[in-house]
Amino acid sequence: METLVFLSVLYGKNLPGHLMTNGHYDIIIIGTGAGGGTLARKLAPSGKKILILERGDYVKREPDNWNPRSVNVEAKYNTKEVWYDKDGKPLHPHTNYNVGGNTKFYGAALFRMRKEDFGEIQHFDGVSPAWPVSPVHTSLYVGLRVVPPE
Repeated sequence: METLVFLSVLYGKNLPGHLMTNGHYDIIIIGTGAGGGTLARKLAPSGKKILILERGDYVKREPDNWNPRSVNVEAKYNTKEVWYDKDGKPLHPHTNYNVGGNTKFYGAALFRMRKEDFGEIQHFDGVSPAWPVSPVHTSLYVGLRVVPPE
């Protein structure tokens, strides 16, 4: 049995379709981005009571979601808060507080690593050293499947 409770911290409410329990949870996951969302999906069938906390709400479905200018230049969905660097100088974190976290607006590709990617690789400009772990160690740790070379 899956028991997932999703609580939007910003709005202090349960999101539709989920019931609060007695306040005891076996696992609490903070954030619904790439890490938190993936972890929740993996742990959901465990039968544990899982609470997922998210600082924001769902992103509204609207044309600006698909507009690179609105998303990247105007930073429409970024937080408006100001952070400060070590010298006290203000900076904008370019982060999003919403269901899906920064991953919601992430635009890149994550390539599946091959076995030889973990070893030392000779490039035109030098040598890329081998990783301190093997693909076997990595796959045991994170549950990845290493694609065999073709």
